[in-house]
Order: sequence, then structure tokens, then C-alpha cells
Amino acid sequence: MSRSQDTVRHKRAIRRSIEKTIAAFNARKASAVLQEYARDLDVVTTRGEHLRERDELEDRLENLFSKPDFALQQHLVDLSIRFVRDDVALVHVEIEMSGAVSASRAHHIAS
Repeated sequence: MSRSQDTVRHKRAIRRSIEKTIAAFNARKASAVLQEYARDLDVVTTRGEHLRERDELEDRLENLFSKPDFALQQHLVDLSIRFVRDDVALVHVEIEMSGAVSASRAHHIAS
């Protein structure tokens, strides 16, 4: 297999992994989301928080998914993948979140 064919194959695998992660998030399955991450992950959240350990992400997800009024859904907007070496890819994922509830509305829902 040529190098360009390998790159295409790896990009498809990365895209599938991201799509599986989004589907797991939307289904509120923290364990399924975590399956797609390495222990030494490096994630910047939508709030700009930088997570560097899988345990941090697990705690965040379990906390979010346990809230009865949690209604966020993720949708893939853009994805760019660039290989800097054969075994290292830089991946930028842009995700749109929908279903956010304002603080005042969340108060009414909880009441």
C-alpha cells in the first residue's frame, strides 16, 4: 500500500472515531466516549478548558450526563487532519452544540 493510500485510510479511521465519539456523547454514554481517547489525551473543551488526562474527561462527562436537564447535542461542523509524521496527526474538530438552556430557563425547569 502506498503512503498516500495509508494517509487516506488513517484519515477515514480518525473521522470514524470522531463520529463514534459524537454519537456516544449524544447518547449520554461516557464509557463509549472514553473508548475513543488515549490515556494521555489532550482536549480543549467548548469552554476553553484544557484536559490532559482521561480521568478528567471521565469526571466531566459523568457529571454532565447525570444532570436530569442536560439536553446538549453535538454536531460535526468541520474536521481537518494533517499528518506531521507517519504516526502523528494533528486533528482539529469543530463541533456545534445545540440544546443549551439559559440559566433562567434551567431554573424554571428545575422548579
